[in-house]
Amino acid sequence: YINMTATGAPGPWRAKDMSVTMTDTRVDISYNRGGKSYTVLSGEFCNEIFPDDSYWVLETEPECILNLVLKKRSQGLWPQFLKGHVGINMQQIHGASDYFELQREINERYNLSTPEQRANFASLQENREE
Repeated sequence: YINMTATGAPGPWRAKDMSVTMTDTRVDISYNRGGKSYTVLSGEFCNEIFPDDSYWVLETEPECILNLVLKKRSQGLWPQFLKGHVGINMQQIHGASDYFELQREINERYNLSTPEQRANFASLQENREE
């Protein structure tokens, strides 16, 4: 996710002012307001996605958060989100010692293969934060 308040783009933020383009290998997101365009995110994914099965949602309450939901072409975790960005420190996620251990843990705990299962997982996360 991207916290829009950290992008430098002036609020209030509206989905109709967002420009999001996703291809197999790249994402380009900008916010257009008052005749100006603000780059929110631009770069090449470290692995390929299915762009037709990926989407974005702009949530405005309680904070303005842009969520990207990507369907990856291959299973497993990405070592980084975009090429050239800081890698993901797997040691800080659930105490996993490597990618395979974390992926196995996720697969054992959650089956996220259908929209209903993903919605259920999201509601579990929301309840956990309360």
